[in-house]
Amino acid sequence: MLMKITLMGQVHPWKGGVPQHSALLYAELKKKYDVDFISFKRLNPPFFYPGINARDTTSSRRLKVKAEYILDVINPIRWFLAFRKIKRNESDVLILQWAVYQHALIYIPILFLIKKFTKT
Repeated sequence: MLMKITLMGQVHPWKGGVPQHSALLYAELKKKYDVDFISFKRLNPPFFYPGINARDTTSSRRLKVKAEYILDVINPIRWFLAFRKIKRNESDVLILQWAVYQHALIYIPILFLIKKFTKT
């Protein structure tokens, strides 16, 4: 039986090195394991970075990742939905990617729920 892995973090359409790294990690893990990816629907609260677009609209070479865009930085209901997705998948391993402290603050309640209610 294949090990189930869930990756959680940024992936395209977000720009930068972390989404690229996450996509490469996903591609390599997918060769041997059953991998799901949970990404961000909204990456940062708009008031933190006014006028800055964090979406990659110019890259011509994007790495394809089958991701579910569940997480939202300012919506705790979406955090619970991510937890529920991991619980339903019965993931063996959870790998988190983050680049800024706001993401760690989202992951803390998710990790608490996972530790309390799953074997992940």
